[in-house]
Amino acid sequence: MATPKPNVGPWDKRGIYLRLSKGRKARLLEIAKDLGHEDSPHRTLSAYIEEPRGGAGKPRHENQGLSLDGLDDFEELNELLLAISTRLDGLAGAVAQMERRMTETLGQVGDSLAPLRALISGGAASSPPIESLTHWLARLQSERARPINRVALVRATWRTTKAVDGSPSEIAMEFGMCPLSIDGLPLKPGHLDLVLIDGLEATGRMVTAVQTAPTSPVILACQPNGVGQWSIAVFAQNPDESLGDQLSILAIG
Repeated sequence: MATPKPNVGPWDKRGIYLRLSKGRKARLLEIAKDLGHEDSPHRTLSAYIEEPRGGAGKPRHENQGLSLDGLDDFEELNELLLAISTRLDGLAGAVAQMERRMTETLGQVGDSLAPLRALISGGAASSPPIESLTHWLARLQSERARPINRVALVRATWRTTKAVDGSPSEIAMEFGMCPLSIDGLPLKPGHLDLVLIDGLEATGRMVTAVQTAPTSPVILACQPNGVGQWSIAVFAQNPDESLGDQLSILAIG
């Protein structure tokens, strides 16, 4: 006698077979696109079934881009407004925190630049005036309490070149001066003084040498020649800091 088969209901089967009309198949494809499962109807159905759902069996909307589509009751609308308000509050807090951080950062940058500002302003305030070579030699003797009887040796480093009004064949050059010795007695090096020497021949050997090697200093041998008058022999400086070739002789005063 044959064993009777158990009665299996439609919900007892592991698989479900669906025949879809064109309209329902098109609707299922739309759902697949919304859920990102266009590759498989089975995955679409699984994702759709597992999706959290609200009242009346409809998907909830608070996590779907805050869309207003499909809101059927006041409760869902209220939840949506609450979610929007929460997001705006969070955004406002983030903006306020960003503003505080920017303010703190700008304050720290300003504090770090304070020493540089002080250095610049202090350097500008303490920059020595530019003076003539005659005035500088007179001040050198007074400050060092040592008259120049024979010769003073001075190292001069070029700074700038300036035109002389009304004389296209002459130029003026600004040098940083450092006295080396007076009458053979060495001097302690001090800060550089800015001195302007004008009336220089624009095509002379001294000007040419300075323009050719502007970073190489020249040596001035300053000899007194009467009250306030000076004869200046200009020499190149050798790499060992000894006197090189004579470049020019200037009459100053």
